[in-house]
Amino acid sequence: MLLKGRSYPIILLVLDALLRRLPKNHPKLPILQGDYNKRMAGYWGEKRLDEFLDGVPNFPFYILRDLSLNVRGVLFQIDTLILTPFFVLILESKNIAGNLLFDTSFNQLIRTSDSKEEAFDDPILQSQNQRRNLINWFKDQKIPLFPIETLVVMSNSSAVVKSTSGNEILSKKVIPVKKVLFRIEQLTDLYQKELFSYKELRKIAKQLIKNHQPKKIDVLKKYKIEQAEIIPGVQCPNCSVMPMIYKRGKWLCTTCETESKDAHLKAVDDFLLLVNNTITNKAFRDFLLLPSMNIASKLLIKMGFQSSGGKKSREYYK
Repeated sequence: MLLKGRSYPIILLVLDALLRRLPKNHPKLPILQGDYNKRMAGYWGEKRLDEFLDGVPNFPFYILRDLSLNVRGVLFQIDTLILTPFFVLILESKNIAGNLLFDTSFNQLIRTSDSKEEAFDDPILQSQNQRRNLINWFKDQKIPLFPIETLVVMSNSSAVVKSTSGNEILSKKVIPVKKVLFRIEQLTDLYQKELFSYKELRKIAKQLIKNHQPKKIDVLKKYKIEQAEIIPGVQCPNCSVMPMIYKRGKWLCTTCETESKDAHLKAVDDFLLLVNNTITNKAFRDFLLLPSMNIASKLLIKMGFQSSGGKKSREYYK
């Protein structure tokens, strides 16, 4: 049973906004595009895992997806957590194509594709760290410990997986996505002792969800990009040119002559993602290149934003 779903990652929205609002010759664009592609691939890998679990009618265990917890001041994230009365299973999804070598000596995953080698963090070690953090979280919450198993799920069917230390450890900890349900059945056969009732288990699941803390990323700080480098203006929904101009209650693109009444909505979302989670009338005007304070006020009110503060210092937020 699904108790916590997987939402579209905020970081992908942030990177998309940044890619659209930097000059085409900006030196950070290749890095940003590469990170966007990797994160998007990861997201689709997680979705593929979700599809396999969702394909089982009346799945008897509790599923929590995209769970982020704070343990002793450190945030850690779990792709998929399965709670059963007998054991807990952490699933770490990886959507990587090519020839993959798990180097157990240096804790690296080395991908060879088109004669090019690329190193990734070892997902087996990642899942072990998640296990340790979850054990500490259970201890801090006074929850009796479960047996906690970990699996790395390779969701890309074209991956060829090998290990420097033989395949025995690898076959136990790394599996293709199509074997997930089979491995869950094996673990269910292995762990026969019922530690919690389903009622108690649901209470633990709700406690985990209540303590979920989405990780916040200051993307400009992370990539060392100044706010002044971001291109302001409303982007044309048809040809993507910026800026559109506001005229007679509509946004007009001077390049393709597209008209829109709500093109500013995406621009405001971009501001909230990249600059600040609140916006003032002045910031609204500056970012949308809108000269009129009154028009800015009307648009902000029409968007249904909540507000706080006095007239001169009022901030709007979703």
